[in-house]
Amino acid sequence: MIRWGKERERWKSKNKLFFVNLPFGVSAVCLLAIGHRENRIKHKLIIDWPGAITLCGSVIAILLA
Repeated sequence: MIRWGKERERWKSKNKLFFVNLPFGVSAVCLLAIGHRENRIKHKLIIDWPGAITLCGSVIAILLA
């Protein structure tokens, strides 16, 4: 019975933290949507195949090591 009270208090504090951070997150997303202007220059995509193969090989080697 005592444990349930502690768990409930921990949940309530996490719930309060969520409702405190929620307005900051929403306002940050709104400000970003309003203020961000993206300028894109269209150009032909060039892939560095030797670099991509080297990167993939090194990541696989590290994961298997």
